[in-house]
Amino acid sequence: MALTGETDSTMATRPHKPRRRPTPEEIRASLRADRSPRALRAALPVEDLDAFDGQHREALHKAVADLDLAPLHKCVETWWWHAVLRADPAQYAQMIERAEDIQRRSDLGEPTGGVPLGRGVRGEAPNQSTTGMLGVCGRPRLCRPTAS
Repeated sequence: MALTGETDSTMATRPHKPRRRPTPEEIRASLRADRSPRALRAALPVEDLDAFDGQHREALHKAVADLDLAPLHKCVETWWWHAVLRADPAQYAQMIERAEDIQRRSDLGEPTGGVPLGRGVRGEAPNQSTTGMLGVCGRPRLCRPTAS
């Protein structure tokens, strides 16, 4: 008997309401609010669950054997980013398609539209004031350079 006082026969006759799939924004918001493995697993697409379970279990075993949580944290962080990217299936498919196209062009020696290493965002050589402060992509580094 259900907690509401319904019998099994009355519950079976009620129409089933399919659950609405959360929007990509809702999925990403839930991942920002809760980074636990349980919340992460709930946000992943079904086709990724076996891989996540296996890698998470492997990281847990390694953490226990080595008395080091770093592999577990790395596993969760990696899968968190994967879940954020997979939240919007259409956007994810476009990203993969673009990456495969860039890789194909790179393999053929064709230009890929990237900025050559050692060059700034506009293609000019970085000046002394920015050397060491910009990452390869030309964006500021998140940490300050150490004094040498």
